[in-house]
Amino acid sequence: MIDAERLNQAVKGNIETLCRHFFFKGKRVCGEWKIADISGAPGNSLGIQLIGLNAGLWHDRATGEGGSFTKLIQLSRGVTFLEAVDLIERFVGFGLRLSEDVARTIGRENGRPLFVGRTNCGQNSYKKVWDWRAALRNGTEGELETLAENRNISTKGVRIAQERGLLRFIDSLEGVAWVITDRCLTQAIWRRLDGKIWKNGAKAKLLPGCSGKRPIGISETEPFPAIAVVEGGPDTLSALGHAYGDSCEGVLGVVCMPSGNADFEEEDLRFLNGKTVRIFPHEDRSGVKCGNRWLSKLASVAGHVDAFDFSGLITTDAHPVKDLNDLAYVDYDCWEENRLVIDSSLNFATQIVTSGGCLVQG
Repeated sequence: MIDAERLNQAVKGNIETLCRHFFFKGKRVCGEWKIADISGAPGNSLGIQLIGLNAGLWHDRATGEGGSFTKLIQLSRGVTFLEAVDLIERFVGFGLRLSEDVARTIGRENGRPLFVGRTNCGQNSYKKVWDWRAALRNGTEGELETLAENRNISTKGVRIAQERGLLRFIDSLEGVAWVITDRCLTQAIWRRLDGKIWKNGAKAKLLPGCSGKRPIGISETEPFPAIAVVEGGPDTLSALGHAYGDSCEGVLGVVCMPSGNADFEEEDLRFLNGKTVRIFPHEDRSGVKCGNRWLSKLASVAGHVDAFDFSGLITTDAHPVKDLNDLAYVDYDCWEENRLVIDSSLNFATQIVTSGGCLVQG
């Protein structure tokens, strides 16, 4: 259960720094943080109170909407109430939930069952649902090695993903699964560790409450001058595996687009400002379309951005190479014929290493 009083105090006591973090394009004007609307764009219509008894409340003069700062986070990020609280918790650095003992006492006093985890819109608000975020864990050495072997990726590359918080494991009713997520935990995709499909026939699924429409790992790229943008979990691990093999993991950040519907928002683009970016789109009609959309979006902020082309490359079982993970299975004769192309997949990052950290412009 959320401690409403503690949440209210946390917001009031940190409201200006919260505004600067979540709505960085705004500005302070006469005791309010001014933005255009719930998107956080620059403007003056929406004001968030910074001082007084109403600190943390907001009002959009154009639409008449208003409410708490937590509600504004919900609307701007497209997340649930509890996910918005999670984001605030991570920023302020302390928990905003009641202990289980206190929560049970309140539940008994109110004559209602204890609410645990998250609910779906339209369902019983007291129905217990799986809190998968609390179930995430680091993988054992055996699980990391199994994942690396199944995906033909170096174990070191898989370890790097876990060290960066991009890879976690979870125990499901269908067995152990590996999860691609980040410290925000608003988006997450999972696959079975044994490589089998889920009972619903899917190879990969979004975890409950995730939309698949926002990038994973965007804030984790902040320290890195070179960025690989990939689609899906296997390509995320492959990017770090290739980076380790090319000794450029120290300069390469990886952004995972959880689905073809994912896109970059304005707040995401600031993390990529001036950086060298390479997109690794899937080699199919949908993948190319998504890659072009991302390329167009990033062109306005990146120091340099391009896309890698897998066309013409063949795997050892004579199938076309469709993505970065397939590149680990490239046919030897194909590799000999296309060595310069294949070996150049991460040259945008290795050049930064050899040039002493300078960005590749062009």
